[in-house]
Amino acid sequence: MVPLTRSAAATARSWPWWVALGVGVALALAPVALQMFSRGPGGAAMLADFEPYMQPKVIQEFHGYVDAVDAGAQELQSRSRFVAASRLGMPADAFNTEYSALVQFEKDWPRARDDMRVLLDTIGANIGNYGSVAALPSFRLFPYFFVLPGLMIAGVAVVGLRRQRTGGSTRSPARGLAVLGVALIAAPLVFQMFSRAPDGERMLDEFRPLMTTERITTVQGYFVTMAGGEAAVRGQLLPALDRAGVAEAERRALLPKAYGFTEVWTRMANQMAPMLAAMNDNLTRYNGLLALPPFGLFPWFFVAPGVFLIVLGVLTTRTTPLATGREADDMPDVRKPLLLPVPSKEI
Repeated sequence: MVPLTRSAAATARSWPWWVALGVGVALALAPVALQMFSRGPGGAAMLADFEPYMQPKVIQEFHGYVDAVDAGAQELQSRSRFVAASRLGMPADAFNTEYSALVQFEKDWPRARDDMRVLLDTIGANIGNYGSVAALPSFRLFPYFFVLPGLMIAGVAVVGLRRQRTGGSTRSPARGLAVLGVALIAAPLVFQMFSRAPDGERMLDEFRPLMTTERITTVQGYFVTMAGGEAAVRGQLLPALDRAGVAEAERRALLPKAYGFTEVWTRMANQMAPMLAAMNDNLTRYNGLLALPPFGLFPWFFVAPGVFLIVLGVLTTRTTPLATGREADDMPDVRKPLLLPVPSKEI
């Protein structure tokens, strides 16, 4: 076997440091490659905008609004023409012409009701997933969880390379690699990323049908239809009955659920319309989060390099620095015979 020269041996022993340097640089550059510096703050802003609506009490209240409108719509469809005919003497054809907005509302409402219930059910089912994501460190800080460890790893690797080349001790930087590896492994455990990150991924996936321009525009259009129907009841039908001499108590007895529709409509519009506006305003931010790797992989982006660094730390700790300079000159050459002084004989 041909023995390695001093430079070849140094190169052979320095490869773990080069690998560690590559790991550090890769971690530091990952946020740039994945556009985390823009997508991270965007995700944080989206979570903040959604926070007022990701609460069971709010979703339950919104369901109550939809139920009240549904009850009013069914009552109007079954009784409004009878009431108009019996109290106003208005035939069905004339009613359909006079109250065209109400007729349109009755036609469009079943689809609107179903779509809105699906939207609210989806949001309600993901409140827990939202809570998991919100419990993680802010998305604004997320890029720095890659950049800072990456720079530290690269710095330790550079120190190790320099000491390797100069023959200095590499034990301290080797231990530094191992410590950084342990820290990387510990981070996902401390922040419970193995459970919380997949929850975030599920929320993003289940929001896909909701977070589109077409879907949001469609639901916003339902509010226009509901507004027309409510205006026809409150501004036309009920005043017409009043003018015909039908007392308010009798009007409420004839159309109690229609009254309920008119009474919840303003609150419903004031509270649910901003939610739809928040969804629409965050479409770009939502798509930015979708463009990131699946959230379930993010814990492994820390654990895998961490394990690798611990292995590299062990390997570099086991290597011994090469003797150079004066230390090399002072070392005996085992290839030459060792000459011992011979005592002289006295004559």
